[in-house]
This record gives sequence, structure tokens and C-alpha cells, in this order.
Amino acid sequence: MPYPRFAILGTLLLLLTPILATAAGPDPQAVAAKVGDEEILLGEVLQGVSSLAVLGKEDVPNRPGAREQFLERLITSRLLYLDGRDRGLDQGALYQEDLRIAFDPTLAARYLEHHLDRQPVTEEEILAAFHKEQGSAADPLTSERRVRLRKKVLEERRIAVQEAEVVRLRTAAKVAIHRENLDPAGDVARAPLTPVATVDGEVIPWRRLLHKLPTTIKTVDNRVAQAERLVDTHLLAREARRLGLDEEEGLQHKIAAFRRDELTKLVREEIIAREGLDDAGVEREYQAHIANFTLPEQRKVQQIVVQTRAEAEEIRAILKDPPQGVSFYTLARDRSIVPDAKQTLGEIGWVTRAQGHPKLSEAAFSLLPEAISEPVETDAGFHIIRVLEDRAEEVVPFDDDTRERIRARWDFNKIQAYANRLAEEKYKVEHFPEVYKLKRPATATAQEKN
Repeated sequence: MPYPRFAILGTLLLLLTPILATAAGPDPQAVAAKVGDEEILLGEVLQGVSSLAVLGKEDVPNRPGAREQFLERLITSRLLYLDGRDRGLDQGALYQEDLRIAFDPTLAARYLEHHLDRQPVTEEEILAAFHKEQGSAADPLTSERRVRLRKKVLEERRIAVQEAEVVRLRTAAKVAIHRENLDPAGDVARAPLTPVATVDGEVIPWRRLLHKLPTTIKTVDNRVAQAERLVDTHLLAREARRLGLDEEEGLQHKIAAFRRDELTKLVREEIIAREGLDDAGVEREYQAHIANFTLPEQRKVQQIVVQTRAEAEEIRAILKDPPQGVSFYTLARDRSIVPDAKQTLGEIGWVTRAQGHPKLSEAAFSLLPEAISEPVETDAGFHIIRVLEDRAEEVVPFDDDTRERIRARWDFNKIQAYANRLAEEKYKVEHFPEVYKLKRPATATAQEKN
């Protein structure tokens, strides 16, 4: 008796369930690690790793170890965040200022939208803009043009509303600009909370203005103009808060994400301020590790590899007086047993004394450019080497780029050491490799695994 169709369908579904589950891919909501009471989801890891891909290296996210490396970055950030949270850094003045820097422009724009929402663009305004723009041409009012004109009317209205609101709010407020705190000569020593403006007794500090300053123009008058614009934004954002626009759900989600990033940043700043290098310290690091800033002597090498000494001697003899159309390049292409010689024409590229087989290095660094070596025997065969170019040992100069590299590496090490202490002494870190480890196919080759 044949099976009922629904029974066959049920059986097929049961058989396909494991396949469908596998095809669904990793669950982004799965917990990859826990740091204290904070969970790191697999989705965060995958999103971060995907950002590592660059042109020419699109396979980076799928390389073994990529997920683990990025997860460690996330763990370090979570440790710093928890430390900042539990020490109440989000109650401090610097956090509050950075919150203003991040969201006052958004709130100011939202306040203007609040006004515009209550004054929808009318058909009469669109027609007026159309007639004003049309001139003598008899162009039709198409739907595309209607949309463009509506946007134009809205933008003109937004500008008018902003100007009117700024005038109204400034009239009711007591504003002072502190020119004495805007002299570029005092930038290095100026504390982040130094007032550059006050609005009804509320301080707008240097930290908030510094975020807006151009890097090229450094005059007091320019900074006064920037401070005036910052006052306008402050007033509009203050009105938005008064109306409760800062409590909207979308903005609250953004503030929650900001809180984590900002607390992490503040802890980093603390560590660097406490343990960072001044200019003299950077120079001491450079001198103490000068070997790390020394580029070793290098040779740009080309080779021909053959199986016997007799053939190597024959090729060397040809190269002493090569016939028309014969060169080291053509002999490498036609006679070298190296698999990719036809593509590379024997060129290996730049090497140091520490790279490659000791016998080959010794031969290469005993030659002058364009000189050809005696045959050198290794397990791979008999090598004939030519040096195309040489570079003498060179010390990397102690310039701005080098200083920045030294500082960046020093800061990274100090921050990582601090995070490691937090993991040892304060917050438990748990890994769930079954969630985040990249599943390699059983048939993966040894080369793929490495």
C-alpha cells in the first residue's frame, strides 16, 4: 500500500532538517565570549572580521585565526568599558562633554525638524517655487520636478526657521565668548574643560570646540566664529531637550552604543595620560631599540636552478658571452626547474642575509650588482645567482612618522597590559570556541590549514 503523500513529505522534511540547519549558517546572536556581565555576540565578530577585507586580500575574513584575533580586540574593549562603567566615568565632565559633541548636532537638527513637521509644504508653495524657477520656459511640472521643488522649499524653510530660532533664543539668553582662551599659542597647555563660551552660566569648554576647529586656520577671529556657531547648536539642542526630543527611542539606542564606545575611549585616554610617552621618552625608545628601526642590507636576486653541476657550468659559460637573444632571463624561463620560473623569469625579489638558504645568502651577498655566481649546490639543485640591485643598511630617520609609530606601539602595549590585569584581577573572561571558530571542511589541504 503506497504511503500517503503527507507522510512522504514529513519524512523528507525530517531528512532535510540537518542539511537546512547547516545551510542556515552561523547564528549571529550566539554568544562567542563573555566578559564579566557583558556578552560578545558572534554577529559582532563576523561584522568586525568582514571589515578586514581589502582589495587584493578579500580572503582575510576566512583565514584561520581571523575571528579569534578580532574577538580578542573586542574582549579588550569590553574590559576597558566595564572598568570605565564600574568606576563611574560616565558621570564625569569629560563624558558629558563628549556626549554633547556626539549628539548636540543631532538634537539641534531634530528640533528644527520638529518645527518643520508642524508646517507641511503646501501645494501653493510648490507651485510658487515652480513659477519662480520656470521663467519663460513652458516646462511641465513633472512628478520628479515636484519632489525636487518640495525639497528645495523645505531646505529654504529650514534655513529660515533656524535663523529665526537662533535669534529668538539668543535674545533670551546671556552669551559670552572667551577670546582670552582661544589664542593658538595656548593650545598645548589648555585644559579640556577650559571655557571658550558660556550660555546662561553653562560652560562650553575647549574640548567641545576643539572637535570643530579646522587644522589649517589658527586665528582667534576664526575660533570666535566657530564658538558662535557652537553656541547656536547648544541653544537649539537645549530646546530639543526641553521638549523631550532626546527621549525618542532611536536616539536612546544610539546613546547606549555611544556609552560603550565613549567609556572605552576615556579609559584609553586615562592610560595614555598616565603612562604615555613625552617627546623625550619617544626619543629614548628610538635610541634604545635602534635595531628595530634599521633596515638590513638587501640584495635583489635572480636565479636559475638546474639538476646537475654540468648543466649549471654550461649555463654559466653561455652567460659569459651570450648569443643574440639569449640572456639570464631567457635561460631562467627555458631551463630553470623552479615551477614558476616561466612567470618570474628567475626573479626572487629583495632578500636579507637572514632569509633563505645560508649558502645562497652567502653567495648573493658576496656579489656586486650584475655579477654571476659560481654554481651553488642545495637540496633543490644547482643554483646560478645574479644580483640585480643592492641596498646598503639604512637607519629609519627619527621623523614625525617614526615618532607616531613609536607612540602608537607604546600606547597599544600599555593599554593591552592594563586590560590583561583587569582580566586577571577583576573580570572573568569566558571563550566559546565552538561558536566562533571557523569550521574548515574535512578535505582542507595542509596549505589551507596553515
